[in-house]
Amino acid sequence: MSNNRDLQRRDMETLRDDWWVPVVLVAPDKTVYSDLLGDVRTESKVFDPETGGKISVKETSIVLLKSDLTRIPAENETWFIKYPDSLLDSGTLITASFDFNNVSEVGDSLGYIKIYPQEIET
Repeated sequence: MSNNRDLQRRDMETLRDDWWVPVVLVAPDKTVYSDLLGDVRTESKVFDPETGGKISVKETSIVLLKSDLTRIPAENETWFIKYPDSLLDSGTLITASFDFNNVSEVGDSLGYIKIYPQEIET
């Protein structure tokens, strides 16, 4: 009999296969992982909840299943990720960087990591 965590892991795999979008990871050693799917979400805030003043914040997070990765980012490593600029147009990719400090393993027991990429200014 499966426990709830096993059921949730299987559900995440189903979501990945049905709804997640292609992303590309580039490791510090230049290894490219181009066959990944990620749950890309962008949240925008138009006001500061503490002051009520207007602001404009765009924060992107990307969930990846750990089982899809051969390794996860370690301390003192900078990785790059390419993800769709718009979920309606997967052809235009944004390139961003992230390091160990921009990765959350709060989903560790469910087998995923959440990345908070930092856009690269050109």
